[in-house]
Amino acid sequence: MILNVGITQPYMHDGTLETLWDVMDHYNKGGEANLFLDGGMEPLALTEKEIDQVVAFLFALTDDRFASENRRQMELQRAKAQKNRPFRDEQMANRKKLPFEDRITK
Repeated sequence: MILNVGITQPYMHDGTLETLWDVMDHYNKGGEANLFLDGGMEPLALTEKEIDQVVAFLFALTDDRFASENRRQMELQRAKAQKNRPFRDEQMANRKKLPFEDRITK
């Protein structure tokens, strides 16, 4: 369920992603290589504008009773995302690099 997702950070099953921009960056690049997953996740190749639009949509799914906290969290997360996007990888998102390349080129 993604209702109220804007005010329920951190994200993912283990809480490793701090912002919805991090979540979008994770999925945009096709996730992380993991032997225990089916490998069916594909890069999305979303533009920065499209990522911002999806994040805005996700914040719009918050109950009106939490409107002030939702606005506060959106601004906090936006500020964090403007400073640091550790999961962003445009080359992988746009298929200019394959997930295994970093492992074999070292």
